Amino acid sequence: PNLDVWYNTICERAQVDCSHVYLYRNPYEIIKSTSVKRHLNEDALMGIHVYTTLLHVLFSQLLQHGDRTLGCINFFDSDASGVLQGGRDRSVIGKLLDYDGDDEFQKYYDSIFHPPAPFDWSTTDEVVPPHQRQYMESMVRIHDQVVKLCRQQQRDRHNSIS
Repeated sequence: PNLDVWYNTICERAQVDCSHVYLYRNPYEIIKSTSVKRHLNEDALMGIHVYTTLLHVLFSQLLQHGDRTLGCINFFDSDASGVLQGGRDRSVIGKLLDYDGDDEFQKYYDSIFHPPAPFDWSTTDEVVPPHQRQYMESMVRIHDQVVKLCRQQQRDRHNSIS
């Protein structure tokens, strides 16, 4: 992601006012999906390094463009930490896409999306070996910081509109 290019080039040239929504997922699920299941990274440690770096970039870009944050959405609702729990995160997406009601978007969403199985926390050693846990903990910390910053920006934006 490069919000600088998005805002300073694409939106500026199109002469439109752009905003962003941050979609996120549990860090362990990311590593399991990309490194263990699909082998997009050489191993879990490589995936952890890649995603930790991207999360640092996201944090920096959110700081630079915080006034344009519309939402922070735990897309899979695999844990209870989403800004809007209970599936209401998807409702936010529906509204952003101009659906009239929650039911209409939910029906469309259910027709195209099949969520992954919930993460099995008893398998963390299979996803990230214990001797690499400190790297994973670092990824989880920056993930939590990005989500916390995004949520604050979302609240600030909502309060400035109200």
